[in-house]
Amino acid sequence: MFMKKNTQSFDTHSVPKPKTMVDLSLATSYVPAIICLIKSFILVTLSHFLLPHGGLVFGCVLLLLDRSFLNSDTITDINAIIASLFFLQVSNHERTHNSFVRSYMPLYAASAAWTGLTLHQLAVKSLRHKTELLCHSLLIVIISTTQFLQESYLQTMLRGLAYSTSVLLLIYFHISQSVEEKLLFKLLRFCPIALTPTPVACILFCSSVCIIVFNWKPIQFSPPSSDVDVEAAALREALAALKDKGGN
Repeated sequence: MFMKKNTQSFDTHSVPKPKTMVDLSLATSYVPAIICLIKSFILVTLSHFLLPHGGLVFGCVLLLLDRSFLNSDTITDINAIIASLFFLQVSNHERTHNSFVRSYMPLYAASAAWTGLTLHQLAVKSLRHKTELLCHSLLIVIISTTQFLQESYLQTMLRGLAYSTSVLLLIYFHISQSVEEKLLFKLLRFCPIALTPTPVACILFCSSVCIIVFNWKPIQFSPPSSDVDVEAAALREALAALKDKGGN
């Protein structure tokens, strides 16, 4: 009889990449944030001037090319941040010209509720992700039917940069605190900065920054043991075991 060996085939594509620690004391760790802000600036500029002239398809093509050739995911998915910002700009453009609800009461009510939800999750974070996702989805639907006043280029730019800055700040805060959370929830929490009236957006941005900075507590990580130290410790244990066995 022939003995059949148990062999296992490993697919290198199915093996998850090991998670690398990010050292926030290095200046290179903040290069992706600078790149994200530059891309946000370019995207808001293009969307502000091209969307009134049918630039939706052009923006989608640029986002596709960016994801295929220029995307950086060392810290986070930058393309996802600027893509969400672009479609928020598209939503504001549609609300300016084709709003369903002309009354401002639903807009301010939903804006206040969404701001409270975001600040609550930043400070306390007591809602489960499914419940939070449901609340965000409902508020997006409500606000998307309301009217949005057309803004100047400067106002649009400040909104876009405030949105990207808030998302990036929360990402780096979670990295410093070793908190793992999907990027989707970070993006949804700061959507009111881009969608709500200017006073509400300013209150949310300033309050969010204050909450994150107030809770920012640097964590000291002990350096990992080198392979030499691990092998030396194992050798010492083996020698101690041999001595005990010889003594017996």
